[in-house]
Amino acid sequence: MAIRIISAALIGTAALLLSGCGADAASASPPAPTSTVSGEDQIRDVIARVSEAHGTSDFAKIAPLTCAKYRDQASEPIPAPMQFKLGKIENVLVNGDTATADVTLIIDLGGQFTYTADPSQFTLVKEDGQWKDCTPLDE
Repeated sequence: MAIRIISAALIGTAALLLSGCGADAASASPPAPTSTVSGEDQIRDVIARVSEAHGTSDFAKIAPLTCAKYRDQASEPIPAPMQFKLGKIENVLVNGDTATADVTLIIDLGGQFTYTADPSQFTLVKEDGQWKDCTPLDE
């Protein structure tokens, strides 16, 4: 009889211990947030923002999107009648902290003439965790 009582006590204790091993969904900690924006999407976003800022001659927005190497030149005005609009972004290649993309711009010369330029290769670098346009201005 003592063996049955001890066995029952051990089974009860084991059941109690095992019931505490699982966590229900309500008490589980949520997973740490992760970035879902791909490097390619980040590159496309920077190019779009740079193009938009150039299109409106908003130099205050251009400088923070430009790499340190060319930041001083980024505030040089574009000839007045010329405006840029983003056409296409293609062939985005990310290699560590550098990236390239083929960008087609639509150039408006004061409403008198609009044309689509041949694709240009933009170069981007990651500085302090942020992608920056680092395309030489003479390209």
